[in-house]
Amino acid sequence: MTHEMCFSTSDSGSSIQPATPFEEVLSVAVATTENTCGEIVGVEKVTACLSCRKCCEKIDATDQPGFVECTNSKCHFKQKLTLSKNEWYAQVLFENQDNKCNLVNLTFFEDTITKLAEVNGSSLAIDELTQSSIEAVFYESSNVLVTYDLRTKVVERTELAW
Repeated sequence: MTHEMCFSTSDSGSSIQPATPFEEVLSVAVATTENTCGEIVGVEKVTACLSCRKCCEKIDATDQPGFVECTNSKCHFKQKLTLSKNEWYAQVLFENQDNKCNLVNLTFFEDTITKLAEVNGSSLAIDELTQSSIEAVFYESSNVLVTYDLRTKVVERTELAW
């Protein structure tokens, strides 16, 4: 005697009917940022570039004397070259404290560079930024918490990790 049960389809009375549609949207949380503690291993490059005063996008220098035009397809703002904003950014190599083999190339813009300087206990005025002063901020920092965009690797927030 065996203890097996067998199931089969019904001989009659079964039918396939459409179900009622969902009334609520199913929310799926997808992480777009990551918070991680670690150490800035080194600085790959520190660069200044012109940025549009209207949309803040990077502007490439042109042959036109006295003015530049934004290349952003939605902007095309023309502005005086002498009044163009000089925007600093740095690309650094970051080591995750939980996984020393997990090195990430991150980009810091002026706002997060000056915030990192504050976290380190020094002040850095945006109008006084230089390549060497920015590099010093990164070399003086240790054990920091950064929040960065997983797709672009741009740092959104930084603070001292405890």
